[in-house]
Amino acid sequence: MEDESECGHAETTAIMTTLRGFKFPLLAAIVMIAISGSSIIFRDFMISLVPALLLLFSPQANPRVSMEIENRGKLVIELFPKEAPKTVEHFLDLVKKGFYNGVRFHRVENKPRPFIAVTGDPLTKTLPLDDERIGTGGSGKKVPFEKNNVPFLNGTLGLVRDEKDENSGDSQFFICIGNQRFLDGRYVAFGRVVEGLELLPKIQRGDKIVRMTVINQMED
Repeated sequence: MEDESECGHAETTAIMTTLRGFKFPLLAAIVMIAISGSSIIFRDFMISLVPALLLLFSPQANPRVSMEIENRGKLVIELFPKEAPKTVEHFLDLVKKGFYNGVRFHRVENKPRPFIAVTGDPLTKTLPLDDERIGTGGSGKKVPFEKNNVPFLNGTLGLVRDEKDENSGDSQFFICIGNQRFLDGRYVAFGRVVEGLELLPKIQRGDKIVRMTVINQMED
């Protein structure tokens, strides 16, 4: 059986090999130096941070966006470009342009049971929510229906569309409040809330998105 120092050396070597292919060579070098020249306790601590660093900085990490909701807090949303590439591309383009800043949630259904919160209609910036045109606005660019196997669980994002036209999705989207598996395959699931899930039941009709920002994005 290998002793602790031999096991630690083998583990350190494996981690350093992984980091040599890291996108950020300076950061990787700092971590490798810290691992190789430190005590066992500190080395183990630094090794424990490597998965998080790889997830945060790796170009393979899924893109994430933050959504600040007035008087509610912040959501962090992970997008799924492999499962819905065109939908995610369109969504990210709108986020970067500031399209969603100031848009309100115009439909929230959480009684008698949790269901969905819908937003993304630019008309909500200027029109009262009881205007008959609310729910019809968009960016003017449609995206094709991208059926996938992502389940509609609590926090999943789905693209709003006309029930009669699968390819009518645009800027409007919904966030599931609770699991809604009956929606699987019927709408394009393209992301999921990974931080701030506790805020979803608190969202009310009329709540405003202060801003949406891209946190990280995959490279082409």
